[in-house]
Amino acid sequence: MTRIDLGETEMFHVEQHPAVPPKGRLVLSRYTPRRQRCSPGTATPFLKAPGHTRGDDSMSIPLAAVGAVVVALLEVSVFPEMTIAGVKPDLIFIFSVTATMMIGIEVGLTWAFVGGLMLDLLTPGRQLGVTSLVLLLLAGAIILTARLLPQGRVLVATGAVFVLAWGFQVLEAAILGATTGLDPMIDWTPILATALIDAAVALPIAALMRFAWLRFGATERMEW
Repeated sequence: MTRIDLGETEMFHVEQHPAVPPKGRLVLSRYTPRRQRCSPGTATPFLKAPGHTRGDDSMSIPLAAVGAVVVALLEVSVFPEMTIAGVKPDLIFIFSVTATMMIGIEVGLTWAFVGGLMLDLLTPGRQLGVTSLVLLLLAGAIILTARLLPQGRVLVATGAVFVLAWGFQVLEAAILGATTGLDPMIDWTPILATALIDAAVALPIAALMRFAWLRFGATERMEW
């Protein structure tokens, strides 16, 4: 194999010796690596987010859907009676945000959509689709700011839960007020308490997601 420099472009050639060379010449064929199908000078290098690994979507997305159903059932049936300092954590919201930041966009969107629909179906008097809409909007905000934040970091995911908890409470109250015609009556003190509790619950959940994904993730690729 020979290397030819043409200005800023490098080309690689492999010399192949056929059984009967035509007219005594060597046949030159351009070398193309298996994992690269463009010019070496213009190829984009393989990137991986620091500390961020990702498994097979064919299994992770169905698992996220099942997990969203189970967590929504727990949030409606068990956690109303299990409060922390008088505040009920928003489990589906927490899992949606942490899954988006710790595992990937597709998994986070699955948690947001399926979990939100289950909460709306299981909660009496709630408009169907309101929670899913709010969670999908928050997931979109995470996607837009993903380039500015390091991904796969437990503390970053916990901080995102604290910040987005304000938006989750306000948006949900505003949309429910608009659809039902009732005054949302936003009180900032309970919202602050809920954001703090959600962040505290998100810390071990994000750490567990990171450990599980680093331990069982099979394929590594850039997610954002």
